[in-house]
Amino acid sequence: MKYPYVFVLTMFFACAAFGQQDFRKAMYKSQNPEVFLAETFMNLSGMQNKGNGTVIVTFTLTKNGEVLNPRPVQFDTQKNAINAILTLQKTSKNWIPTYVNGKAVDYSYKVAYNFMPLKNTYELDVKMAEKFVKKKMYKQALKHYNKAIKVNPNEASLYLSRAEVKLALNDMDGLKSDFTKCKALQKEFLVNVQLAGFAPNKNSKITYINKDKK
Repeated sequence: MKYPYVFVLTMFFACAAFGQQDFRKAMYKSQNPEVFLAETFMNLSGMQNKGNGTVIVTFTLTKNGEVLNPRPVQFDTQKNAINAILTLQKTSKNWIPTYVNGKAVDYSYKVAYNFMPLKNTYELDVKMAEKFVKKKMYKQALKHYNKAIKVNPNEASLYLSRAEVKLALNDMDGLKSDFTKCKALQKEFLVNVQLAGFAPNKNSKITYINKDKK
């Protein structure tokens, strides 16, 4: 595959510019927001909490960095929905707002809390996909990215990585589809948190998956 990263990045930025000349996503002022939200959620939930699937909270992030009107649009239990909202509210006024054409604006986002089941292979699938890409074994890499996306369908970076694989496999329709999906998720989800160690109907310790950890 000749100049894959140059091509993919060119396509990515072209996609990012499509329909919006200058969109700058909101940023958290201090630490990694995934880490803060995960740790805060764990503290609120406690050791006895259970989780299954994904909790998604939608809200408005104002031009002043405030979190307004958070409400759950998807959840497994009422307790998890409430804790997800409380966790998000603790970040209010700690955001650098969204900028459109150089101007701070109010913008609607979502935050996802994904409860990974015990003994899940998510991290392994991502690592194996990356390993196969380095070895230019793209069909095998595609299988692992497909598995990872099935478990965590709201993670934009996975679609960008899979797009590179589809480029190597000459799947141009798949490449365009993954870039479109990546762009949509980047604008839709402000943060996507992976929580590991949950087991439905079982008490278990809650941890989180840090994507920055290598």
